[in-house]
Amino acid sequence: MKGENIQIPDDFGGSVRLFPLPDHVLFPGNIEPLHLFEPRYCELIEAAQRSDSLITMATLTNSGDDSGIGTPPIARDVCIGKVIAHKKNENGTHGIVLAGLTRARIQREYPLSHMYREAEVEILPEWEPNASASTKRLFDFLVQEFTGLLKSRTGEDPDLPKLGSNLTLRLLTDLLSFHLRLDLQTKLKLLAERCVLTRATKLAEILHQHRRDSGELYEPDFSWN
Repeated sequence: MKGENIQIPDDFGGSVRLFPLPDHVLFPGNIEPLHLFEPRYCELIEAAQRSDSLITMATLTNSGDDSGIGTPPIARDVCIGKVIAHKKNENGTHGIVLAGLTRARIQREYPLSHMYREAEVEILPEWEPNASASTKRLFDFLVQEFTGLLKSRTGEDPDLPKLGSNLTLRLLTDLLSFHLRLDLQTKLKLLAERCVLTRATKLAEILHQHRRDSGELYEPDFSWN
């Protein structure tokens, strides 16, 4: 959640280093530990640490092909992240903690000049909803789902009030989208959606349908509209 307070540098020019992974989507506001051991990604992190510490997480779309041969296709919608912790191990591998910062869309990939891939991206601005009673009910529903998710993992009731104003509808939706076991295409659609209200509504509908399909019927006392 610390990623919510970290910003893209003011002099960001749109060029990014790509870290494609199979079956994986990073969302803004999330924190992810990663272990880098392949030479191309060791080169990537070392270049990032000499520069702006930015790494852009991308998703492989060709059945998880991460063979390192050529440039297997990736989804255009990506998440720019910043390395907030880094340790180089004695064996040459790296341990990092990456904070998701913002949505972006690949405009074009550059010809390979390093072992890792690079691209030009457009940062995607997001549209925040106006405050309303229906938005508040949607927020409360997702808070309930997030609370249940955290409790299932820790066995304890989370103290969400400590997050204060940081727990916005945008952050809450991205936290759930990242941590829930949703299929890859659903995650990519949620990452691509720029309207926060539309994204949150879609996620709520997915959660509601999942409860129906699993026999855990949940009837909310409000409309998604």
